[in-house]
Amino acid sequence: MLGAENSNATKLETPHGTALFHDSVAEVLSTTRSLPIVVRQEDYQLPRAVEWAADKAIVDAWRQGRRDFDALKVRLISDLTDAEFAQRPIEVQRTRFSYARVTNDLATTSYWSRKERAERLGPWTVPFPDRRLPPLASSECSNHVGVDTLTFLTNGALVVGVQSAANAQSPGLLASSGSGSADWADLKSGAPAVPVGDVTG
Repeated sequence: MLGAENSNATKLETPHGTALFHDSVAEVLSTTRSLPIVVRQEDYQLPRAVEWAADKAIVDAWRQGRRDFDALKVRLISDLTDAEFAQRPIEVQRTRFSYARVTNDLATTSYWSRKERAERLGPWTVPFPDRRLPPLASSECSNHVGVDTLTFLTNGALVVGVQSAANAQSPGLLASSGSGSADWADLKSGAPAVPVGDVTG
């Protein structure tokens, strides 16, 4: 959620990677009960350079028995990079789960041509044009909205789980009580998967 142009973010190094933390953004999120959302009417379109890879990813998923691989998801367009973001509607858009595999996931994976023995898609194709992380507003990635649910027992203990080895994100690591990406059906039904209000579209 923190864009590349945000110089006020604190970089946190963890055993599993790097995270960015912004005090003023965190304060707004912890004190605001609802955030206005505007739904962009047109669907997200894949960059032409990766369309062929999306078709391959879907076929591979079906061969593995994953029938829900191309579910409709919520794409975040607005950058939450300053304390004033709560004063503006947050813009979202409809996308597909598979689109992240050939846009966002290119940050850590590559597609190579056996015939040409060269990389066809990689980190510098879509995620990091000009070797920089672009703001969400200008990003060509699918940028799904992530959802985490925390469950506490009556004794105050936090329920955590372990990601399966087959999970695409953080396999084998501890995770919150429930996590995933927001489904488009949840947003359109008026019961969004994230705690926000005033959904329009």
